[in-house]
Amino acid sequence: GHNFSVSGSFTGIVGNEGMMGDYGKLKKMLKTLCDDLDEYFLLPAHSPHLRILSEDDDSKDSSAETLRAFSASDHLVSLFGEEPEEVIALPRADVKVLPV
Repeated sequence: GHNFSVSGSFTGIVGNEGMMGDYGKLKKMLKTLCDDLDEYFLLPAHSPHLRILSEDDDSKDSSAETLRAFSASDHLVSLFGEEPEEVIALPRADVKVLPV
């Protein structure tokens, strides 16, 4: 599997006590975000090295044909790299596409 590291950066106004706020709340928010992504195959939606095919893709290339072959089986089809692209079909339930 793959492992990812997460870091957070928070900006705020420092109060009279010298603290920005309750760091426990910030840590809990970050942990919730990480828990929501845990155990998923993460794909970046805006990567220049990846193309994620949608069900309404009407292109005539072999990639679209691959998509049609998997569409009935509830898979997400993604293409990596340059021509010829590597086609990877993953179960949709196991994938999260991130807006990055």
